[in-house]
Amino acid sequence: CLALSPDGLWAAAGSRDWAIYIWDLQSGEIAQILRNHREEIRQIAFTRQGNLISVAADADLMVWDIANGNPTLII
Repeated sequence: CLALSPDGLWAAAGSRDWAIYIWDLQSGEIAQILRNHREEIRQIAFTRQGNLISVAADADLMVWDIANGNPTLII
């Protein structure tokens, strides 16, 4: 799965290795790798505020603060 930030600065990709990769679209480099899920990432989306929401195969939902790479909410 893939998501673009509303400001067009970031791209995020969920993967089968349970990680979310965040790319800086200006440099083309991976800016962060977010790891906290225990299963394959199935859906991701950016909020208008710039946070990232992800859902894994085990139905865990996480809201991430991509500035520090930590989940702010886990459901």
